Amino acid sequence: MDFRSRTNSQARRAALTVALTLALGQAACKPSLAVHGQSRTPATYNWISLSASVPMEYDVLTVAAAGEAALLERGYVISRKEGTQGSATIIADTPSAGARQLIARSVVFKAIQRNQSVKIEVQVKPFPNEAEPRAVMDATLARLGL
Repeated sequence: MDFRSRTNSQARRAALTVALTLALGQAACKPSLAVHGQSRTPATYNWISLSASVPMEYDVLTVAAAGEAALLERGYVISRKEGTQGSATIIADTPSAGARQLIARSVVFKAIQRNQSVKIEVQVKPFPNEAEPRAVMDATLARLGL
């Protein structure tokens, strides 16, 4: 194999790698929609956080209490919580002796009042994943009877 064909082969391989990376990146950035709970509440995961809305009959503090209970049920330790009638945030961490993960992670749960609903957002840090927020969302909606 001469120098020119080796260089062309490397260039093609590099171009293919870049194209594949861009294609996978585009697919990973597309929101993922699934339904949760008995009420089949739609929730969208956008690679960073999962969000859904529940009817206004559930106030922010009630939704936050359901989220806190769901986090505790999954073994998280509540490290911070704050809330008003308009919004609530709960930050929960993996237990320090937890064998579930090698890297400590936290979940940020938010309930925010909107015009006709309460928006729920669930985010896992430092490495986002879709499964854990969806499990927290399912447990939260179950506690609300949805």
